[in-house]
Amino acid sequence: QIRNLDINILPFDGKSFSKKKEYLRNYISKNPNSFVALWMIVIDYRYIGFYDGIVEQISLFDKKIKKSSIYKDLQKLLDKDRELVVGNFFPRTSISNKDLYSYLGKKYTFIDFWFSYCEPCIKQIPFYRKVYNQYKTAGFEMINISIDRSKDIGLWKETIRENKMDWYQILDENGAETIKLNINSFPTSFLLDEKGKIIAKNLSPEELAVFLEENIK
Repeated sequence: QIRNLDINILPFDGKSFSKKKEYLRNYISKNPNSFVALWMIVIDYRYIGFYDGIVEQISLFDKKIKKSSIYKDLQKLLDKDRELVVGNFFPRTSISNKDLYSYLGKKYTFIDFWFSYCEPCIKQIPFYRKVYNQYKTAGFEMINISIDRSKDIGLWKETIRENKMDWYQILDENGAETIKLNINSFPTSFLLDEKGKIIAKNLSPEELAVFLEENIK
């Protein structure tokens, strides 16, 4: 039925996904006991994480659905994700006995979660290096948090050295703390203000450069 409305099942096309969200909202309103609809939301969440409208969608289900383990597990994940939305303060986190808040820049801080064999992560490094070198003396700081496995620590160190990543590098060995933040796609990044409030999420290097050019004088 969704395909007949020219709506893709997977949420990769923005316009199609907007149609799908509206369709599901209306469908669940009429069919609040639909596990099929719940699973569709779960699948979308697995692909793209927390998105606008998901809280409203799941609130429309009836009591039977809300008592299910699927719903409860999804609710727990969403509650954790809501801590990381724009406008909230980044959770006070210590990794390798290092308090992230102690590294905040005077104006802005960019936190990037990655690992050394993540190709999309590596591809962005030259852009980040350029941005960092341009603004590091103007109140801008960067923190890379790697989830590299114990057996890949050598590769992590080599990657940092070869790419001249001269900003803060923190190893969250095997992703122990990152998992607690419910961050499970990489790279994932956050731009914080001087107090630790999240002002943007998953900016591209180009978007970050534009933001800093407009906001750091």
